Amino acid sequence: MLRFCSTRLFISIRKGENQMKRILKPIGKIIGGLIGLIVLAVVAVLAVGTFRYNKIYHIAVPPLEIPTDTASIARGDHLVNAVAHCAFCHGDGLAGAYMANSSAEGIVVAPNLTSGAGGRGASFSTEDWVRAIRHGIHSDGRSVLIMPSLFFDVLSEDDLAAIIAYLQTIPPVDNVLPETKPGPLMIALIGAVRSQRGCPPCTLTTKRPSLPRPPKPRPSNTART
Repeated sequence: MLRFCSTRLFISIRKGENQMKRILKPIGKIIGGLIGLIVLAVVAVLAVGTFRYNKIYHIAVPPLEIPTDTASIARGDHLVNAVAHCAFCHGDGLAGAYMANSSAEGIVVAPNLTSGAGGRGASFSTEDWVRAIRHGIHSDGRSVLIMPSLFFDVLSEDDLAAIIAYLQTIPPVDNVLPETKPGPLMIALIGAVRSQRGCPPCTLTTKRPSLPRPPKPRPSNTART
């Protein structure tokens, strides 16, 4: 009797195992398929991000005359420091700063904009400044990572020239930083987010309004004696 019960129990266990296998098998296939899709999606995003980061843009920059008068330089000072707040990314004195530095994000640097050692100001031509500020493009044609150029595209020619005039006069600061080398997480973000440079040449024909100028001081209401 005991042997018979043990046999029935064994058969019941085997049936339960078989039923569980029949249930888990399609679930396993679904999970495996989802994992495969996720892997393919990650690979695709990384491939798109790598392509976008390494893409070369050819932009012809129209000539731009840079003023040297104090009023224009003061205007550029106002736009850089009070409107655009460039130091938020580029650090104190616009001497450059790390924006990311980890194995996942890679090295992301807001470069030194001064004419000191390691600074862009020491080698940038007017065309280089225009490409970087207005179009977010390096002098070699690649995209500048995390440069909000779409916001600066509204600059008028006078405002852009004033900014460059000011940047050419800021005190030099020696600060040699490494080149930006995005890691896998940053490459994935580049691949997942729509590129800022979808149509760079289109911005060359856009009418650009002048940004508002700083308010003038109000005249004193003090009665003359």
